[in-house]
Amino acid sequence: MRITLAMSQQQTLQDLNNNSTEISRLGSAISSGTTLAKPSDDPSAWAQAMNIKQGLREYDAISDNLDFVTSWGNTTDGALNQLYDVIAQAKNAAIKAQGPDCDEARASLVATVDGLLEDALSLANTQHGDRYIFSGLADAKPYSMDASGNAIYAGDSKALVVRTGTGTNNNETINLTGPEVFDHTNSSGGTSNLLEDLYALKQAMSSGDTTALASLQDDLDLAAKNVSKCQSKSGLLLSRIEDKQSALLTITTNRKDTLSNIQDTDLANAITQLQTKQTALQAALQVTGMLSNLNLTQYL
Repeated sequence: MRITLAMSQQQTLQDLNNNSTEISRLGSAISSGTTLAKPSDDPSAWAQAMNIKQGLREYDAISDNLDFVTSWGNTTDGALNQLYDVIAQAKNAAIKAQGPDCDEARASLVATVDGLLEDALSLANTQHGDRYIFSGLADAKPYSMDASGNAIYAGDSKALVVRTGTGTNNNETINLTGPEVFDHTNSSGGTSNLLEDLYALKQAMSSGDTTALASLQDDLDLAAKNVSKCQSKSGLLLSRIEDKQSALLTITTNRKDTLSNIQDTDLANAITQLQTKQTALQAALQVTGMLSNLNLTQYL
């Protein structure tokens, strides 16, 4: 096929346009740091990047949930540890109240138990942010006591459930209700409340009722076992959440690396390509100038 001057000029202009477009693309990739400015840059890579970004948004939400559960669990764990210490101190006071010098120390022991009762009631109403950790889902202070020493529970038995992973079966119940922590089987086989035990202990000390003191000492042992069981439950939850956080961090890091490989600009390679294209453009411009100066008069 005969190549005319017009055809040469048209091809040269097309090369100029292609080079200019490629230079613009490379410049944008270098300045923005990404090779995917729009879907048409690479439809397949764009779709893959969008899928990864959606997954990362979901992982971020789960990470926030895991952080909340960890914080909630630490608050719960701290309250249970303090409550266990309160029971140990109350039990020690009950033992002293049954000793030979109990009459001389009675007033001091009564004051000690009264303070422990206040501490236990405060722990029963522990808050995490603006929520009470032992009230179930009820938005109310869980425990109060009437003048007769009866513990009144204003919470409910509902579970606070939080999503802690992708897919199904990845929800965790993260709360312990007041009855789970403070109600326990007593030495008579019935059910007692720790707050009521402490109130009864104070009354038995005041009256010198050694039979009641011995019974309450046993009840405090059972209350301690119940709190210990709750501590184990809380500890297992925190252990599972820690494992999930570690796994999520690994997955997120890998997905971010994959996303970077898909869309991030290889600066060294892009700069090399840009320099090559700029050289080609300069050459094409020179050829264009030469072709534009050609005419028949030069050959006459």
